[in-house]
Amino acid sequence: MSLTIVKILAEGAGYEAHTQYDLLGEIDDKTEAIISKIDMDLRAGKRSPDMEKEFEEIKKSIQKGKALEDPDKRVDVYVNKKDGTEAYFDITSPKPNIKEFVALKKKLLRWIGLRLSTDKNVKVITALGLPYNPYYPKPYNRWTKGNMYDSNQLMVGQDFWNFVAGEDIYDDFIDIFKEVGDELREKIKEIAKKQNDKEL
Repeated sequence: MSLTIVKILAEGAGYEAHTQYDLLGEIDDKTEAIISKIDMDLRAGKRSPDMEKEFEEIKKSIQKGKALEDPDKRVDVYVNKKDGTEAYFDITSPKPNIKEFVALKKKLLRWIGLRLSTDKNVKVITALGLPYNPYYPKPYNRWTKGNMYDSNQLMVGQDFWNFVAGEDIYDDFIDIFKEVGDELREKIKEIAKKQNDKEL
């Protein structure tokens, strides 16, 4: 999926948007340990995923830090909505394996810490963005989802595109792609036919 499309839709809604954005910050040792414990407890099934609760735990602990580069700094899509909410997305495959899902969860938690270390008052959302639901029209319920993510931290298909665009655009969006696909299919057939005629 082209990240450019995400950026165009977000900017069309009047949001600030960036792709391949570097999120700078500094997570203190105490908060790093809290993030690791949240992550381990989720893996072990000792707690249920709750983005708001996880956010508050990190916010309560995080210390003021410098805007430093971090190994987890790279964000696929950053959207700053009109109400000041900052959303940081990792765009991933709709069928990641369990190791990817687990690793990505910790990265999303660390993004919260990085951002709050430079401004503790900002409203932050970190989430996985899955461009489409391979199980549609059934709900996305891949086994790898496990106990790691709540519905606010896993935006799939319609939820992702509508969030980025700021309105219910998903059906129109799909219709446009189908129309473009039909047009391209005919052009590809014409090119292939011309190539075949040349070879004959």
